[in-house]
Amino acid sequence: LWATPSGAETPAFPEERPFLYPAISPDGTAVAVTIEGVHQDLWRFDVGRQVLARLTSFASEDFGAVWSPDGRRLAYTSVRQGEDPAAFVKPADSLDGDTRLAEASFPNAWTRDGDALIVTTQRTEGGRERNGLFVVPPAGGVLRALGATRYDRYGATLSPDGRRLAFVSVEAG
Repeated sequence: LWATPSGAETPAFPEERPFLYPAISPDGTAVAVTIEGVHQDLWRFDVGRQVLARLTSFASEDFGAVWSPDGRRLAYTSVRQGEDPAAFVKPADSLDGDTRLAEASFPNAWTRDGDALIVTTQRTEGGRERNGLFVVPPAGGVLRALGATRYDRYGATLSPDGRRLAFVSVEAG
């Protein structure tokens, strides 16, 4: 559904589908969605033309797309057969061109310049699973921690001006 601030609703697509995790493109012309089927795949919905185009077709669960600031790339999570979740980046208009960024990771947000992604990464420390926030280039590479803490941090988003970071922390219990 499209919903206005006043609460008016209109259908976004001509037929009901199991759409999950919608993400509107920066220019508002497309929506990246996960559609359930045999596997979860990413699709791009062109709002003006009312057309769906498949973006992934792996034997996997692909979900949680995050648009780059220029709208040309999508970061997403993929759980491929027998593997842990991993963060990937791909062109926003093509079935091809996936790049694996980080293992055991979930993309949260792009930096304003599109030069890096903030991801939640799961690590085992002291015998328990921990979630931390890291920065990684969109071509892959070394993860850089966003602050050191013994508390789990995840689910980050950047403010529109890119100067502040909001995230979930279990620090307060």
